[in-house]
Amino acid sequence: DRSKAQHLLRGVSISCLCDVTDPIIGPTGAARRYASQKGASEVEVSLLEDGLINYIHCIQEQFGIDIGNLAYGAAAGGVAGGLHAVCGSKLFSGFDQIALWTGLEDAVLQADLIITGEGCLDHQSLEGKVIRGMADLAKKYDKALIIITGINKLREQDQHRLGNPTIWSVMEVAKNKSDAMQHIEQYIRELIVRNKTDWANYAP
Repeated sequence: DRSKAQHLLRGVSISCLCDVTDPIIGPTGAARRYASQKGASEVEVSLLEDGLINYIHCIQEQFGIDIGNLAYGAAAGGVAGGLHAVCGSKLFSGFDQIALWTGLEDAVLQADLIITGEGCLDHQSLEGKVIRGMADLAKKYDKALIIITGINKLREQDQHRLGNPTIWSVMEVAKNKSDAMQHIEQYIRELIVRNKTDWANYAP
């Protein structure tokens, strides 16, 4: 039970750094939003959602804590929510904490151009992921931002939420996903050359 965990962890504080702000279940939860990205079929997504619902019920029965709507609870497939319930861990934005530890904001302030990237740029990127954090810092300090992504699935109207960055998609030049993964360096170089006329816009 939780009292045993608390006894074993007496004097220990656990912080869980999360890359998403979503709850465990529902349309933006661990299964319905993220499982298909990892290769799950529609049937498997439904099974995973049912399992997470059961997971929430078990935790509520055993520990008297409802983590169903817990912010950051979906991180790592619901592990963050479980750590909070069983170990009393505090859940934080991973980007914010790492940015603080590394002095990222100061680096952005001194930069002329910010380049960041993600394998797949989609609606998930607008949540607690690195892309959103970098976009927010770029907007805060009025810095130019280039996002290099494997594939861009983000709707045009949602790109405004990132401050209208320049987006380069590897799939614009690659034959297919397999080709992109095998020759990623080549295609990033090609994107740089293809967009070389843009570099003048980023001069200090």
